[in-house]
Amino acid sequence: ATFTKTIADSAAIDYLFEIAGKRTLNAVEGQGVGIRFKIPSWKDSLLTYIGAGIGAVRESATDSDVSTALTFSTSQNDATLDEAMRITSDGNVGIGTTAPGHPLVVVTPTGDKGISLTNSSNVELIHMRQEAGDSGAIALKDGGNVKVWLTSRPSSNSYFNVSGAKFGIGTDSPEANLHVRDGT
Repeated sequence: ATFTKTIADSAAIDYLFEIAGKRTLNAVEGQGVGIRFKIPSWKDSLLTYIGAGIGAVRESATDSDVSTALTFSTSQNDATLDEAMRITSDGNVGIGTTAPGHPLVVVTPTGDKGISLTNSSNVELIHMRQEAGDSGAIALKDGGNVKVWLTSRPSSNSYFNVSGAKFGIGTDSPEANLHVRDGT
């Protein structure tokens, strides 16, 4: 189906359609409405569906608080939709968490995953991840090879491995392989 609508001559968003839930007696945190995309699954003989969804959900059970989050859900090889990402009413984005406390929070189930910045050829340039426990690590790469490794893990070393380069602490123009300058 195709939906068409003449849009207003203004800078406001002119929504093509609206999805509205019916009011219940009391506000319930997590209640909401959304769009579910269903794709038939052929992996078994049952009529099951896989898919994704986008939802608008209440963030509070208080009647006077109408703060709403936007959720994005996907299926993990079953008919259940699992929330993958959330944008809260205050603009925080959470991937892998429903309660991001900062502008961008990424929670991964294992320490070897994290956030990557890649180039257009999908070569990883920067990788940030959780190490064991509550420690973190950042890898700066060149051609996919780690050149700078910074970790807060007590049992691991951090290093700077760029041949021909100099490293400065307290200076942006080091004169030796390692140049440390105090602040005075």
